[in-house]
Amino acid sequence: MEQKTVISRETIQGIEKSEKNGFIFVVCILIFTALLTLILVPGLGIVLSVIVAVIIVLMAKHRKKKGALQVYFIKRPVDEKFEHNSLSEDNEEIPYYYLGFGGQSKSVPKEVYDSKNVGDMFYVMYDAYNNRIREIYDVDRYALAAGLDVRVLQ
Repeated sequence: MEQKTVISRETIQGIEKSEKNGFIFVVCILIFTALLTLILVPGLGIVLSVIVAVIIVLMAKHRKKKGALQVYFIKRPVDEKFEHNSLSEDNEEIPYYYLGFGGQSKSVPKEVYDSKNVGDMFYVMYDAYNNRIREIYDVDRYALAAGLDVRVLQ
């Protein structure tokens, strides 16, 4: 039997660090855009720069209000599988694959979608702030470390 990958507090901190880096990247892009607009379009640039500054402040306040990433896990079965097609810019259909858990779903790669069935068990990671699915982990490949918030399916 294969050794299972352990989901630990470090795993969660890695997700949080990745999100923080993404936030910093978006703020840098917004600042660069504001400066570029300020230089290239002097009159309108001031207005757009103020709007960008307000957006950055609101984003920062939201992140601070939400605080550190708090999650909990529930071991639950897949209760539905479905495919959703979207249209690309070229009017081609692009398939997206989802596994459903208790009224919520998570997008997964086609390989995972094809290999899993209704009833297969997963550790579902929920965001404690809004109770939305953050991530899913196959119980056959992953184990939860002691000390994580694990709740019972009700």
